[in-house]
Amino acid sequence: MRIERIDGRNDDALRLPAARGGECVVLPQRLRAPFASLPDVLAYQIVHEARRLVVRVVLHPGAAADTPGRVATGLRAALGEAGAATPVIEVEPVAEIEREPGGAKVKLVKRA
Repeated sequence: MRIERIDGRNDDALRLPAARGGECVVLPQRLRAPFASLPDVLAYQIVHEARRLVVRVVLHPGAAADTPGRVATGLRAALGEAGAATPVIEVEPVAEIEREPGGAKVKLVKRA
């Protein structure tokens, strides 16, 4: 017997144009990496819009003023390492990140 396929969450993958043409799929672990070194970011969500990424971040109350810029820089680097053509990235500090309807957990990547 063989497993035909494994069903799971793939909605946290980000599909972007590739730097060298075609499409690039950026997996969740690559998207999480920039945030691992940013303890001032308590929660985040990447909203994929037509021409940009909006990164919603909940910041620690004492977060450094340059934290949003460091988020954008880290995400740009991670996308470049994945082979993606980097879109415009806007970081938006928010008080909280809303859950999906029905109490589902917060999505890492949300399509607008």
